[in-house]
Amino acid sequence: MNIFKFFIENESFQLFRFFVVGGGATLIHLAIAALLIFLFPFLHIYAVNFISFLTAFLFSFLGHQYFTFKRQGSLAKFFSVSVLGFFLNNIVLTIGLAFHFPKMIAILIAVMSVPFLTYIVSKIWIFRGDSND
Repeated sequence: MNIFKFFIENESFQLFRFFVVGGGATLIHLAIAALLIFLFPFLHIYAVNFISFLTAFLFSFLGHQYFTFKRQGSLAKFFSVSVLGFFLNNIVLTIGLAFHFPKMIAILIAVMSVPFLTYIVSKIWIFRGDSND
């Protein structure tokens, strides 16, 4: 069997696939944030973070549905978990800014702080394989 095909299709690599998609979404989030900070330095940091979050959200949902879990998921549930994650993200961002971290460092720390919680909730609630309404 082709090792790449085995790696992509094997259920035991689901957590890895989750982090691949999450990493892509994180890169999108950070790239959009950096672009917005560069192009619109007057834009409030929370607006930058929110716009970046929304941009990465759709990529993340579709990536998890078609690559990570390979089953239909609930967009509404995923959005609610993502909003909770974004709320936690902003708490971490606020703490980073309170400690006077540079804006991009504070966003980086905030973006990397929630993925494990998101994986667990996604696996047991959003993409669980049965009725996802």
